[in-house]
Amino acid sequence: QNEWMKSGAQQEISKKMMKLWKRYVGRDRGGRIGSDCGKEIANDAEKDTAPYSTEVFLVRHAERVDEIRGDEQVQWLETTAKERRFDPPLTKHGLQQSSEAASKLAAYFAERGREEAKASPICLNDSEEKAQTAPTLKPFDVIFCSPLLRCVQTAAAYSCTFGIPITLVPGLGEACAALDTRNPKSEERWNHLRDLEELKQLCPTATFRSNSDATKLGEVFIGKGGATCLGRLARLSGAQNPSRKRILVVSHRESIRHMVRLAQQLHPHQPVSTPYVCMAMFKCKTEGQEKWNFQGFVAEPKQKTSRFKGPQLDFDPHSGELPPQAV
Repeated sequence: QNEWMKSGAQQEISKKMMKLWKRYVGRDRGGRIGSDCGKEIANDAEKDTAPYSTEVFLVRHAERVDEIRGDEQVQWLETTAKERRFDPPLTKHGLQQSSEAASKLAAYFAERGREEAKASPICLNDSEEKAQTAPTLKPFDVIFCSPLLRCVQTAAAYSCTFGIPITLVPGLGEACAALDTRNPKSEERWNHLRDLEELKQLCPTATFRSNSDATKLGEVFIGKGGATCLGRLARLSGAQNPSRKRILVVSHRESIRHMVRLAQQLHPHQPVSTPYVCMAMFKCKTEGQEKWNFQGFVAEPKQKTSRFKGPQLDFDPHSGELPPQAV
């Protein structure tokens, strides 16, 4: 009797395990279950063989004035209307951070160019070798940037270093807590963003390029089905210049966190370290279903310590305005 009960219990467990297997493993994207499901998934995998063709360098802006304590913040508060305080500028130290980060990226591509030239099996003469190993001045065609001032000021350093223009993309701004569509205050704030002429005056060393295809109003950073603003920009860049499979983007801490979690299928609230001017590198598959691969940080993020007392804020000051489930 004990053996029979044991056997019966095992059979019941096996049935439950099989149900779970069919439910969670044997289900295709359309939700169908059955003996043909595995074949359909295998066929989908065979069709989905397009390579991760586009490199995406995603930069967080530099130090912002509302996240420090001192005379700069006091002066900014005294001279800035309340309705514009969601859009703070960089500190003096932040401007320096941006310039240093842009120079480091230029050095990164110069070294990368030399390594690729060494690995090339093609024999080069002296002049060709010098051309191949010279620093790559323009590894990008344009800088896609959030329209918030702190991002534009950060992008200005890259614009000056690489000699490329900035294109403003509202969808990159939607990533930050202040303009997140789930934030009840976001709609009104869009009306108080600085216009292009004002940004040009505040960033005189930068150049700007208007692109109606890139500037998609009302876009969210990550839409339904996992389609992203970054993926759209990667496809757009590839269509406009097929030989250039690389884009540079300046946005917010939330954008890096969202993309790392998406690429690695992490929990929505998994901590991701994003210090000022950190740069995450991804590879994107733009053909067919959009897919992402996180390559790591160009410079590994350091532990975030403030120039002032206490740790650097690891959350946006406006994150408290979001619904609890969105934070």
